[in-house]
Amino acid sequence: MNADPRDPRAAVWLAVAQLCSADEQKSAAKYSPAFVDALGQVVYAQAETMAADLESFAKHAKRAKVSVDDVKVR
Repeated sequence: MNADPRDPRAAVWLAVAQLCSADEQKSAAKYSPAFVDALGQVVYAQAETMAADLESFAKHAKRAKVSVDDVKVR
């Protein structure tokens, strides 16, 4: 994974890896690096989809920026 802290994919991967690591410490679960990578990709793709939806909601309401109301609609 790209180690650049400004890269949003790296930030998502790091957050997922930290959550998996915390869960491993609490439970008997063990997560492979491939699983963490795949889960990070799924989370990032879902965030991209949500961002596109929110932009569409704002555009439909004739606003240039996403607002709290757009998030509530989702």
